[in-house]
Formats: sequence, structure tokens, C-alpha cells
Amino acid sequence: MIKREIIWRRGKLLAELFLQDLQPQNLMEVSDNPIFDYFAGFRTKAGALITIGVQVKATEQPIRDAYPLQVSRPRLEDFTNSNIPVLFLIVDVKENQIFFAWASAIDPRKAAHTTALRVVKLPVKKADDPGRAQLLTEIEALAAPFRKNR
Repeated sequence: MIKREIIWRRGKLLAELFLQDLQPQNLMEVSDNPIFDYFAGFRTKAGALITIGVQVKATEQPIRDAYPLQVSRPRLEDFTNSNIPVLFLIVDVKENQIFFAWASAIDPRKAAHTTALRVVKLPVKKADDPGRAQLLTEIEALAAPFRKNR
């Protein structure tokens, strides 16, 4: 196995454990989908089921306030125009740290262009204990538009 594959596999395993710790109602790994690695369904306090798509990125590079997301233009459009919320889990496999960000934080107009790729500075938050609590609060808030329609 080459190093890149080992980094990816380790990152995906750490991300899956992180998702399981969030106690979703359901968690499904998606193997044949180039957009999402997982779908996760969370039951809100009001009883709504919120489904999110999860994209995992693994790296050995230190992660600070932003992650340089390299993505093709069509994939960038998939993330920013998705009809379900898209959560990025960025895993630092050297330090066993996880960071998260929502695709809704991406401004495609600010993407730097390389040949076929766009590079977006994705602002991230550390998924430590306070970060996990914040993420769960943000998932809960995703149900707010649906409550208004009842």
C-alpha cells in the first residue's frame, strides 16, 4: 500500500469513529460516490431527522485556521449547490486531530484557479470537546427552517 492510501484509510477510520461518537440515528458509508464518503442522520431534540453528507479529507500537514481544499470546478459546484448540508471532516493523521467545516462556508468566487483545480481556503474548527458540542448545535440548527413550515 502506498503512503497516500495509508493516510487516506487512517483518516477515514478516524472520521468514522468521530461520527459514531456523535451518536447519529444512522450512519452509512458510501463507497461508490465521488462526492460523499458518508451520509449521517441525526435526530434533533424536536424529533426532526437531519441528513448530512460527509466528505473526509486526510492529511499529514498541520491544520491551522483554514484548510486548502483542492477541488475540481464541477465538484466545488456539487458541494456548494447540494440540497443537503455538506460537512467536511479534515483529519490530521499525524496528530490524530479532526477539524470540521460546512460547505456553506465556501465562497466559490474566492477560489484560486490552477489548471483544472480550484483551491479554496476552507475555514475550519477543531473537533475537540467544545468543537463537538458546537457541531451538534449546528446540526440541530439545520432543522430550524423545517420547524417554520409546520
